[in-house]
Amino acid sequence: MQIYKPLIIQYFTLDVKVQCCLLLFWLAPILLFAQFPTQISPKDTINPPTRDSLDPRFPTDATFPINDSIPFGNNTFGGSNLDRVDISPDAFDTPVDYSAKDSMIYDIANEKIYLYGQAEVKYESMSLKAGYIVLDWSTNEVMAEGFIDSTGRIGQFPAFKDEGQDFTSKKMRYNFDTQKGIIYEVTTTQQNLYVLGAKSKFVRTESTLPETDSTVTQDVIYSEDAIFTTCNHATPHFGIRSKKQKVIPGKLIIVGPSRIEIAGVPTPLYLPFGFFPTSEANTGGLIFPRNYEYSDQWGFGLRDIQYYFPINDYWDMTARTSLYVKGTFDVGLGVNFRKRYKYNGNFNFSYARQRTEANDATITFDPSIALRASLNQASGAHPTRRIGGSINIQFNSYQSQNFNDAESVLNQQFSSNFSLNQSFPGKPYTFSAAFTHSQNARSGDMTINFPNFNFQTQTIYPFKRRNKKDRKNLKEQWYEQIAFRYQNEFRASITGSDTLSQFFNSDNFQDNLRMGGQQRATANTSIKLFKFISITPSVNYTNKINFQSQERRFIDDPVVVVDTFFNEFDSLDITTERRFVSFGEVDIDTLRGIRSIHELSASISLNTTLYRTLTLKKGWLRGIRHTVKPSISMNWSPDYTSGRFDYEESYFEQVAVDSFV
Repeated sequence: MQIYKPLIIQYFTLDVKVQCCLLLFWLAPILLFAQFPTQISPKDTINPPTRDSLDPRFPTDATFPINDSIPFGNNTFGGSNLDRVDISPDAFDTPVDYSAKDSMIYDIANEKIYLYGQAEVKYESMSLKAGYIVLDWSTNEVMAEGFIDSTGRIGQFPAFKDEGQDFTSKKMRYNFDTQKGIIYEVTTTQQNLYVLGAKSKFVRTESTLPETDSTVTQDVIYSEDAIFTTCNHATPHFGIRSKKQKVIPGKLIIVGPSRIEIAGVPTPLYLPFGFFPTSEANTGGLIFPRNYEYSDQWGFGLRDIQYYFPINDYWDMTARTSLYVKGTFDVGLGVNFRKRYKYNGNFNFSYARQRTEANDATITFDPSIALRASLNQASGAHPTRRIGGSINIQFNSYQSQNFNDAESVLNQQFSSNFSLNQSFPGKPYTFSAAFTHSQNARSGDMTINFPNFNFQTQTIYPFKRRNKKDRKNLKEQWYEQIAFRYQNEFRASITGSDTLSQFFNSDNFQDNLRMGGQQRATANTSIKLFKFISITPSVNYTNKINFQSQERRFIDDPVVVVDTFFNEFDSLDITTERRFVSFGEVDIDTLRGIRSIHELSASISLNTTLYRTLTLKKGWLRGIRHTVKPSISMNWSPDYTSGRFDYEESYFEQVAVDSFV
């Protein structure tokens, strides 16, 4: 009040006319705003808005009726009343979103918008980013190029994305209506392939499928003076340079007459045309052979006509055949599988029938088979199971008969090794199975070892206390040191010729098959006697089971020579010595059936250590230590020539000699 009091006193001291002018000046704003109502009546109108964006709700030729009003409440400006607005037929179907980091300039007269610095334009599924963008809504076109920063460097080159299509360029123009564009110095990426063109045309076409009446949209890029390469460098180190190229994103790259270019230097390697699939989807189809072949025995033919079957994301399959006009053919089936961080491998089976013509014009057809497979398990894929290996088995020299390259002809050794190892968490035993194979194609000998099983335990102390507290508080007894171990294995092996007719012959297969098993158990312990003597007893038991056995016998009597020796000093001292010159012919008979052999052995040993130290008081030698380790052992095993364990027999025949030889 102290501040305003002098002003009030001065006001009343002024002239009356001056007081009226000041009072009118103070009340003028109040009287001016008091003339307008706080609500707009239905008779009130509004002028058409000024267009300042590419929103189709604000076309340049749209007009609002003079009598229309804007009621308040839920139907605000831009609400349902805009349905009565007349939209220009040249307007966009959907809104265009645009933004810029640095600045935006609106040129209403020329109907353009200038975007500077990290500019972006979005229209439906299309996205365009660049340092400088000009948006022309009169022609529905957009132009983009790089942006010059404060240092004078050009960056933020246009990056275009639309439904899987992605490329960068130095400069580009694009029309929203025709969906066509011109691109300068474009770089298109298709999977691991790069296409760099000096000038390209981007075209979007739509076609209707007659079966479903659905519309299919397809993007195509036509390039001039472009290079096709797998090098991701800005200036490719190598590639295929051509004058014209056509890129169908996600499907195919077609190049016209072209030549291979290395380090910017054209080479004499010329290509009339080229097709490079870039499909990301798993699609099956026919794979044509690269060339035809000719053979005097087989005639003209096509090798490796293939058909690809994509099964899913982890498996695929390929059927293959080779055909020749004189009857030779080769069919095969290959399967590839892969699961990331788990396993990967393949399986291939081939069957061939080769035509052979002898010198006497005799024609024969010889079959051959090849089986190849591999499985690789990723490290850490399974904590307790490990499986993997490779298999390569061939019959009738499949590789050298059907291929003529040096490696196929000269390589005559084949082998296989496939194994499974399984451990059991918390259990003291393991299990393993294996398949092995060795083959010499030159000699024709082949050996297959399968199945090979092995089950074994770790060292087990069956009588040891399980409670850890009891082991700490109570003294360990001698029987707690008894250790036990068990091992069981089974093996089967077949050896024969690598020809199909002989190897799978029933009689040969049974004669060449060998099977047997063995189980072994051991038990041992260590006992202290008088604190200084260690007693170590052990028991071993082995049981062998054979499914085949051999019985051998001599057909003829052996030939024995008797040597006589005389003592020249004593005529009565005469000695003789018999020598077997020949035991005769041996007959071997193979017997089928299970035969079991038991082997038992036991041993005990006593050992201790005695030592004494002699100490010397003078000299550099201060003492002598003498150590003695006496040991006594005893082994026992039953007699295997008689009784229950009568497994060994000796052959001896006494021959009477009438005269000295």
